[in-house]
Amino acid sequence: MRVRTTLALAALVAALAGFYYYAEVKGGWQTKKEGTRLLEVTQESVQALRITGGQATVEAVREEGGWRLTSPVQDRADAAKVDSLIGDLLRATIERTYEVPEQTLKEYGLAPPAYTVALTLKEKAEPVLLEVGDRAPSGISAYARRPGEGKVLLVSSTVRSQAETRPADLRDKTLLAVERDKVQWIALTRGAATATLERDGKAWRLSGAVRGRADPNRVEDLLREVTGRGIKEFVAEAPSNLPAYGLAPPTVRIALSTDEKAPPQTLLLGRPDKAKGGVYARRGEASPVLLLEERVAKAIPERLLDLRDRTLLLFSREQVEAVSLASPKGEVELQRTDGKWEIVKPERLPADPKEVDRLLSDLTFARAQEFLTDPGADLRRFGLSPPALAVTLKEQGKDPVRLLLARPEKGRATAAVEPERSVVSVEARLFTGLVKGVFDLRDRRLLPFETSEVGSLKLTGGDAPLLLEQRDRRWRFRPPAAEDPKHFRVMDLLDALRDLKWSAVAVEKSGDLGAYGLASPAREVTLWKASGDFLGTVRFGKREGDRVFAQRERDPRVYVVSASVLDRLPTSPAPLTQ
Repeated sequence: MRVRTTLALAALVAALAGFYYYAEVKGGWQTKKEGTRLLEVTQESVQALRITGGQATVEAVREEGGWRLTSPVQDRADAAKVDSLIGDLLRATIERTYEVPEQTLKEYGLAPPAYTVALTLKEKAEPVLLEVGDRAPSGISAYARRPGEGKVLLVSSTVRSQAETRPADLRDKTLLAVERDKVQWIALTRGAATATLERDGKAWRLSGAVRGRADPNRVEDLLREVTGRGIKEFVAEAPSNLPAYGLAPPTVRIALSTDEKAPPQTLLLGRPDKAKGGVYARRGEASPVLLLEERVAKAIPERLLDLRDRTLLLFSREQVEAVSLASPKGEVELQRTDGKWEIVKPERLPADPKEVDRLLSDLTFARAQEFLTDPGADLRRFGLSPPALAVTLKEQGKDPVRLLLARPEKGRATAAVEPERSVVSVEARLFTGLVKGVFDLRDRRLLPFETSEVGSLKLTGGDAPLLLEQRDRRWRFRPPAAEDPKHFRVMDLLDALRDLKWSAVAVEKSGDLGAYGLASPAREVTLWKASGDFLGTVRFGKREGDRVFAQRERDPRVYVVSASVLDRLPTSPAPLTQ
């Protein structure tokens, strides 16, 4: 039994040795040290590439700025892929070299060779040739031969893979070879209607079938796709049945130009092919039929009107120096001086910075829901002359712009921006949000401060006075208590005090504070900066239902505020430590 086992193992070892001999040596003897370069050529010197042996001969020539395919089709080549192919061939090394009889070359796929690679070099008439044969049985190597040498070379299988490159693999998948940042003019045609886009500095203007300011994001998306790598497949080089692809006539025509003197580059779109997940197209009239990625078609607006910018007002909040508002609540003028907003009409009053910021935010995000007219419309037809509400913005160094709105009906309102005067519909909430008067915009905070300013605070009127102080970003009781207050609890308290606004002035100057419970206030809050500078004091007096009377230090007025603030003021350390 043991003899049989030994014989079987011996036979297996012999078979493996024979396989290795066949796979790696095939009767030859190693004569050259491993690691020698396969082709002693520099990549920069290669001017042309030709690969024969496949279904078609592949030829590419170097031209200014890249590579061009000359066979089997005339087209732009993907420069990165051609460079990668040549680079892999030039980086390949000889793993082993075998001396073999000429008559055995067929066993290596080298008589005739499966592929022949020819590299044309600078200032050399004869190309450098490389014959590529079969893959070795191991799969990780292949056989090659340099014509004129009686040797078989064992090289990486990458050499065989690159020799198998198909023409389509080397074709440039870019739709329109245009630098999108240099595009100055775009024409987009759907059916009989054409919209023209012209670059105006950083913006785009529409003319033709659609007029007005173009949406820069839509234009950028369109340019990115039609100048990007969007070709999925080269379908037909000389198509005989264009209607089958939806290209006679095309559904969309896009033309791009970078210069008035240069002819535009054109992209024609046909029908979508859901089975293949793309859309048919051509680059110009006499070009192959292409299958594009679906995302290209999605970047092209279905309606020319969708190219218009829905943003009503383009402005920089930081550059706005004046705002005028005429609404059902009256007229208000605001002005920014040294970074602070002030109401200047109908009277000079400090403005609430948060309310002004909210107003500017509403204007920043105001969007058209539907375009009703082109620029230059008769505003009287739409109830906008005079408007029910008007906002005028003035930026530094720019002419003022004016937003006009009519009264809303059925959840919508009509609007227009002067001086362009395009009429649009907007959501009714834009109108209601902009209806603000002096009362809404004036600074009604009892303690105008920012929470980051506060270094210490004192509360009286509870079980005992509470004094809190912030050091090294930590709040502590003074004198120290068994447990420090929680940071977020103190911040919640400060937020409540910062946002506390009066709803009415009970009296401009009272001779009897006792009538309002302020001769001996129920609660009092005082704030100081970290430097010790005084920020403010507010006293709370008599409570009447959901309101309470309050008074600020150095202010004779008595104000009415929401009584809910009293519930936010702790009467002992416990609520701040939980």
